[in-house]
Amino acid sequence: MNTSALAKPRRRWLRFSMWVLFLLLVGTAVSLGWMINKARQQGIAVAALKKMGCSVGCDMGDERPPTILERLRKLLGEDEFRNVTMVNGYKSQMTDAGMAHLQELTQLTGLNLDGTQVADAGLVHLEALTQLESLSLKGTQVTDAGLVHLRGLTELRAVDLSGTKVTNAEVQELQKALPDCWIVSP
Repeated sequence: MNTSALAKPRRRWLRFSMWVLFLLLVGTAVSLGWMINKARQQGIAVAALKKMGCSVGCDMGDERPPTILERLRKLLGEDEFRNVTMVNGYKSQMTDAGMAHLQELTQLTGLNLDGTQVADAGLVHLEALTQLESLSLKGTQVTDAGLVHLRGLTELRAVDLSGTKVTNAEVQELQKALPDCWIVSP
């Protein structure tokens, strides 16, 4: 009788261990799948931007080791495995629809869209770029309605709106929302 009493708790422990092992395995698989998906998203976005004529710059911070996502991108064979921090779309074929690809570049700090067909509808895609520090929209189709999407970008330090259709009144409203930002108005 003592033998069966000892075997039962051990059997329950084994079932508990298998259940925990199963949950750990599923959790690891889901996490790895999410990381691979995030790593691929930047590669897809960069390819689409290059197809439109944009150039990209990566964070070349050699003093810091690559993040897990950067290592995964390198392992997956991405050319720009480092986080993309700069996009230059000067006189590219960038449109409002193409701006959707920028949402995947969450580490973006600089964006130049001078001379593109970008208008108000495209600026909604910038709201996710919370690290953005400089933005140039010189010579675009942006109006007062589009500036609403820039108000939440609190890291912005420089915005060039020359050659756009924005009014001084709306520029002043944007300046109130971003007091530390230098804004070049039309």
